[in-house]
Amino acid sequence: MKLFILLIAFSFCFASSVYSKDKTVLVEWKFNGIASGFDHLNRLKVFIDGIDQPISEEVLQSNLGKYELKISKGIHKIQLINEAFYNGKWQDHTFKNEFSMDAICEFELNADEVGKVRVVFDLDGKPTLLTQFDKKGQLIQPKLIGFKGKHVPLIIDWKFINIESGYDHLSRICIYVDDVKFATSIESLESVGGVFEVMIPKGEHYIRIVSECKGKSGWQEHTIVNDYSTDALLDQKIKVLKAQKLKWIIDLNNEQTVIDWEK
Repeated sequence: MKLFILLIAFSFCFASSVYSKDKTVLVEWKFNGIASGFDHLNRLKVFIDGIDQPISEEVLQSNLGKYELKISKGIHKIQLINEAFYNGKWQDHTFKNEFSMDAICEFELNADEVGKVRVVFDLDGKPTLLTQFDKKGQLIQPKLIGFKGKHVPLIIDWKFINIESGYDHLSRICIYVDDVKFATSIESLESVGGVFEVMIPKGEHYIRIVSECKGKSGWQEHTIVNDYSTDALLDQKIKVLKAQKLKWIIDLNNEQTVIDWEK
């Protein structure tokens, strides 16, 4: 009888380990541009699909922080909110709390593919940098779904100017190739902008590049249809033969965009 119970217990443990859906993804984070005397203790609040997870251990901003994210298989929305220990208490590292940046990062993560995520918060005003690595430690490039053949770099350097006080939204860039959603940049404040590089297929393609802003109802395209002052988008058929660089300024005062394709 005891042997039978032991066999059942062993079988249960074996089955649980084999069929467990939990994956482990290592999250690393650090800060650049720390001013002398302001190397705060910090930690991460972590959310998976809106559900809060255990808070990370605390480290100095000058050190590399690490967090083991336990997550089920599939694609999930991850939100990281950094907290700093300042004036004797923990508080969100945000403009609202009089810090120099919103140290917040939101992104989608495929737990079946990603083994590590690295986030770099920059206190000198540069966009937050997000990098994902596969299970073997190799850098993950955006998936090129439905497109075969050679690809070349497309670099988009974008920024909003003349932003009304109180309306400096989080923004990101979405790229469509032949009506297929191709890639999405990491988010940053409109006033900061960013540089987004993606490999696009060679040949003649219909390219749509649009800025999305995060409002109370979530992400939506920065277009007149959505009650914004200007259409922050580019629709163009182009022949892609070599690397392309686009400098894109969205002027909210003149309600126009300045597009410069650099050779």
